[in-house]
Amino acid sequence: MKVVFMSDSHGYDDRVEKIISDNKDADYFYHLGDICTDYSHNKLNIIQGNNDYDYYPRKIVAQFEGFKVLMLHSDRIYYNRLVTLKNLAKDNNCQIVLYGHTHCCSDDTIDGIRLLNPGSLCYNRDGS
Repeated sequence: MKVVFMSDSHGYDDRVEKIISDNKDADYFYHLGDICTDYSHNKLNIIQGNNDYDYYPRKIVAQFEGFKVLMLHSDRIYYNRLVTLKNLAKDNNCQIVLYGHTHCCSDDTIDGIRLLNPGSLCYNRDGS
């Protein structure tokens, strides 16, 4: 199974489309918020970010090959983001959290919970 995650494209639909076209073998695509358009693709699941329409879900919990995954934008977490995400994962019986909003790519593990942020498709704050 191949699952592709992206975040914070802020209206640059061409970048979202490139990710999708470069990964034709992917089973699923998830955008972790701030897509900022009405972009639509039959395999793209979109989570609501702070700059998105409210008809997207605020979070998604899914199972991938034995791993339960929590996906959200994380814009409503103001302090201790990683600890809060870890606690949300445990509350939802998840082993992995994928989140956006910070515009910084990161890969952390706290108390056995993997916390992954793909960064931003534009306006990166970490120089990537």
